[in-house]
Amino acid sequence: MCFGVQQMDAEWGDAPPHWMGYFAVDDADAAVERAAAGGGSIAAPAVDTPYGRIAVVADPYGALFSVIQLPAAA
Repeated sequence: MCFGVQQMDAEWGDAPPHWMGYFAVDDADAAVERAAAGGGSIAAPAVDTPYGRIAVVADPYGALFSVIQLPAAA
């Protein structure tokens, strides 16, 4: 798992302060597909960020978590 701190700004809307676990994966897009195939849902599709490719998914009960495909080492 990976952890960090992020300032919540207006883009977060009414979301309350919270913890978000990030699971490091080899392929973020494939991880999102597996989560959806297993009964989960996609809360935010995978996007490229300076920190890697990140997506937010929910398990079948609605609990949110993120997957992150870390950038390749230079």
